[in-house]
Amino acid sequence: MRHFCKIGIWLLCLVLFSSPALANFEKGLDAYKSKDYSRAYKILGKAAKSAKGKRDRARAMALMGAAAAKMGKKNKARSLFASAVKLDEDVELNSAALKDKSVRKLFDAAKGGSDDSGGSRTAGKSGDFTDFSNYYPLGINQYVRGKTLLAGAFGGGQVLGLFLYLDRSKAASDADADASAVIAQAEADNTTSDPQFLDFLNSNEAFVKKARSEATLGLFLALGSYSASVIESLFDPFGLSKKGASLYPTRGDRFAGTMSVQETHQLQPSWDLDVMFIPTPMGSPLFVAAFTSKF
Repeated sequence: MRHFCKIGIWLLCLVLFSSPALANFEKGLDAYKSKDYSRAYKILGKAAKSAKGKRDRARAMALMGAAAAKMGKKNKARSLFASAVKLDEDVELNSAALKDKSVRKLFDAAKGGSDDSGGSRTAGKSGDFTDFSNYYPLGINQYVRGKTLLAGAFGGGQVLGLFLYLDRSKAASDADADASAVIAQAEADNTTSDPQFLDFLNSNEAFVKKARSEATLGLFLALGSYSASVIESLFDPFGLSKKGASLYPTRGDRFAGTMSVQETHQLQPSWDLDVMFIPTPMGSPLFVAAFTSKF
């Protein structure tokens, strides 16, 4: 029985990896890399026709458009790029085509995010005030654009600021409540002029003032981090949205199953922010934030 299962799995893999669309895409990609653009165009046309899913068809059409652009058929390239984007709005050019500035420019124009640096925005557009994803809190607006480092920085600032505000506000309120109880007891005992009582009031007042100042600082930190994240999302002052497509392997690379050594070295680590609140015997939770990297 186990022997037949192995045979079945082998046959299934054979069927999957012998897909005509995949085989034609690989051949077309090889022809494109060899600068045989006419042959690549024809083979990728076959790959687009035989592809079963919209995403695979879009990948083939995008590279087909790149081949058309290299042959000087810019109108045909624009049409193919537009059709590919219509099929799959997240489609990306293969890294072999991304190396050519003129091809990138045509493709970016088709995606509605024209720029000269080789990438297209994956979520939201710079300066688009109507895109609500620009206003997501806690660094989510950066995370959906693939800016994990900025997401961790802005999100961590907002979380830390909110925690500081809530913790210090509670401490001030508790101190006020303790002072009210002590004052009521002192009035009942007629000891309001006692030096020890007056020292307590002075120290308590100083503590409350300090706690409220720290709470205000925490609130400014949270609001400042959020405001900075929104400004970064809207205007992209660092230009990171434009560079993302050239730093990471595109879906076309994964579809073709090939990646050069040089492209592999270009991979950058992504970072995740883990946030935990740990209860403590003192009542106030302990805030812990940690960054983890992965490829």
